[in-house]
Amino acid sequence: MRNPATQIVYAVLLLFPLTMWGQQTGKWGNGKLRQTVVSISSDVPFATAAYDFTERYLTELQGMSVAERKSKMERDNVQIRQGGFDLLNLINEQTSMNFSEKENRYIVSLANESFLLIELSFPASCQLLTGKNLKELEDGFVKGLASYSYNPSASQPDRKELKKLTGDYYVRVGDTYYIEEINGNLYFEEKNRTLRPVFSMNHPAESVFNLFLSEDTSCNAPVNLTVRQYGLKREQMELPVHSLIAYMRNQGCALYVGIEALETNVVKAYVFAVNTVLKYNHVMSVEVPYPLLSEGKGKIEGDITLFVPTHNISSLFEELNWVNTTPKRQIKVK
Repeated sequence: MRNPATQIVYAVLLLFPLTMWGQQTGKWGNGKLRQTVVSISSDVPFATAAYDFTERYLTELQGMSVAERKSKMERDNVQIRQGGFDLLNLINEQTSMNFSEKENRYIVSLANESFLLIELSFPASCQLLTGKNLKELEDGFVKGLASYSYNPSASQPDRKELKKLTGDYYVRVGDTYYIEEINGNLYFEEKNRTLRPVFSMNHPAESVFNLFLSEDTSCNAPVNLTVRQYGLKREQMELPVHSLIAYMRNQGCALYVGIEALETNVVKAYVFAVNTVLKYNHVMSVEVPYPLLSEGKGKIEGDITLFVPTHNISSLFEELNWVNTTPKRQIKVK
């Protein structure tokens, strides 16, 4: 994982329409600028979120008095590091926008060639970036998940990405998250020259990795999901596991699995859905019954906490007892 103290700077020339600022709408043009930002998102993953926030926030500040702006920015921990709000009326067709990130903050600057108009620094916080509080975010997740339409798709792994473990057993090594035991590894077995995700009692831990990381796994069992929400509220849902993981990926999350224990009747594990742009984690504890692995029968029990800020991950792992301890079952790839 990248050192958060390292500043990554993206200098992108984005041409603003002449009518962008100062109109009655207070909006930034007709959407062409945002389309340009979206087009660079593969190189600057947070560009769209940072742009949307900057547009919304500066437009909102435009309608406030100086005292109101100061109060709001202090509450939100938003800073104008250079330039000033009164220079925004100089935005023209040659104005460029630069993006950078440093120490869990995003920085957006607007400049006319070498003349800086404004440099805005703000926390990389999901609630701030989206303009929604935790309750609104949680409600949106539940409603979105309930109405999500999952379209199954099948794919074959690239053999060049696989590492042979033993016999016809392979692994595709994924990224790790925080500690080595939590990762995105996928496990395959080859039968009749066809690679399939492992799912059997012969490899219970590896099968659980596949179950929550691959929509190609043969099992699409129901998940009895408890969604923990603000104010001790709990929402009960039941949905296929493929729909759950597809929805979280659709929301921009990368998924990781860590095995907690292989117990008498179930595999206990944690699933982490991590959004590196909006800086949050969905943390789900799961119990997968052995009959599901051996016979395809049974339900997965899941308990999920939503929108845990990424900067709180150290304390979260301490609560989960994953720091300075060794999980009861490790999967090592050598």
